[in-house]
Amino acid sequence: MPPKRGKVELKGDDMLHGDKSKSEGKLEVTVQEKHDENSALSNDQMQQAPPAGIYWTSFFTMVGNFLCGCGCAVALHGYYSSLNHNTVGNYEDQSTSLRIGTALAFIAQVCLVVSIQYAHVQWLWRSLENRVLSIRAVNSAFNATQTLWSYTNIEMLSKLPLAAVLALVGWLLPIGTVFTPATLSVQAVMRDRVLTADVPTLRISQGEVYQYYAYFVSMQDAGGNELERFLGPRTLLNRLAMATATTGEILPITPPFSNLTYEQTFFGPCVRCRAANETTVAQIDAANDRRKLALEPSKKEVQNHYWAFVPALEGSDKILPPQQVEVSNLSDVDGALRSSNQLWLRYPRVKDGDINFDATEAISPQYLVCELHNASFNVNFTWINGIQKLDIVDLHVLGPVPYPDSLSSYSVEDREIMAFSAFSLALSKQLTGSIGFFQDLQTTKDGVKGTVANRTYSELDSKIVSTLLLGSAEFNSFFAKNNALAGNINRDQPFSKARLRDMALARNRTLQVLIEELASNITLGLMSNNLFS
Repeated sequence: MPPKRGKVELKGDDMLHGDKSKSEGKLEVTVQEKHDENSALSNDQMQQAPPAGIYWTSFFTMVGNFLCGCGCAVALHGYYSSLNHNTVGNYEDQSTSLRIGTALAFIAQVCLVVSIQYAHVQWLWRSLENRVLSIRAVNSAFNATQTLWSYTNIEMLSKLPLAAVLALVGWLLPIGTVFTPATLSVQAVMRDRVLTADVPTLRISQGEVYQYYAYFVSMQDAGGNELERFLGPRTLLNRLAMATATTGEILPITPPFSNLTYEQTFFGPCVRCRAANETTVAQIDAANDRRKLALEPSKKEVQNHYWAFVPALEGSDKILPPQQVEVSNLSDVDGALRSSNQLWLRYPRVKDGDINFDATEAISPQYLVCELHNASFNVNFTWINGIQKLDIVDLHVLGPVPYPDSLSSYSVEDREIMAFSAFSLALSKQLTGSIGFFQDLQTTKDGVKGTVANRTYSELDSKIVSTLLLGSAEFNSFFAKNNALAGNINRDQPFSKARLRDMALARNRTLQVLIEELASNITLGLMSNNLFS
């Protein structure tokens, strides 16, 4: 069948606009068509053309997508509102909430965009029935949902403003899927909850725990009885005591929760210091004289600034004449056989006013006795975001703890005494030793140049130099003199920068206060290890 041929004539000034009919207000088109009999349409075929009216499929699609999008938006708002101010269980719960919120936001966006696009197209066809537009404007109107470049057409914007707005809304709706899920965030807040949980507590006098504190050997006496000989603290206890003394802080305890507070009462060791009586002062001076005689013959101690030792009393209640008091050798494994739960100290008094820079001047000493006690601790434990804070609310000091006999039984009391005594020796190891100024008594005879006789220098032979206690006020005069020996004599600022930092850590507290605080810190820090708690 040959193709149909026709002719379209547009009446008007140009081929684009044509003339409007005054009676109908429409574009008047005349069509002339030539066809043969075989190409003619029958009346039945003409009647099969779809009738003019509403296309209900598009209507229901547009309205259905709009209602679905609005429903998802309301559901997302309600879901996020239900999560507001709720406690997040864990990371997986938060991830699930974000997935649900993202899915609802995406579905709402897709449905609303589809609804807007249907409305945009339908409104365009409706508007073109009674508006005269150029082909370029019509093309921009239909492409407004596909490219933003269509908005550069001024004719489209001026004659089809609603269609342009509908297309623009379709462009803006996807932004909601980007920002809406991000509105769900987790904020750290503090809420008080009272619950029952297992928390660390100090074990020092319970059952077989003493074996983690004290080093001992099993023996038999002449009668064949099983006994234990105390030989000092375990290495683990020594390390914990050294770590606490070095940092000056309570070792971190592992809490059951990162945010937690509670109070706990327990028994534990503490140390109390007092001024030495006349008898003890004489014993300390006698022991100090024997120490000086044992020094190397090539040097002389011209000023002793600090000396601390554990007396070998074999029991804290035993009083011996000065000439019989010996210094316990804590570095020897047998040193604990003749020792005590006391620490004797000799150091200069704190004087106000100018500091004497003469390192050879005799000091005015004071004497201190620090003794181990049993005590009842009432402590407030607090962790905020894992940061530990421990405060001793009340400390009730009980009686002094005796030192173990050379051979102890397997009784609960003897084992508890061994555990406490091991604590005392571990603390004393951080404080014993001497600090002072020395002079050479002779020079070498081999002709080596540069050796100067009677030169003055300092020696720090004590582990206290590695602890926070070194910053106490009693050591100020020593470090001022030591700084002056290096030629740095400044009465306005006699201390070096390093010394000023040590003093800041000690906060101008005395040695007595710092020793008692160190003992309490070690006691609390024992709970950082599960063998002691």
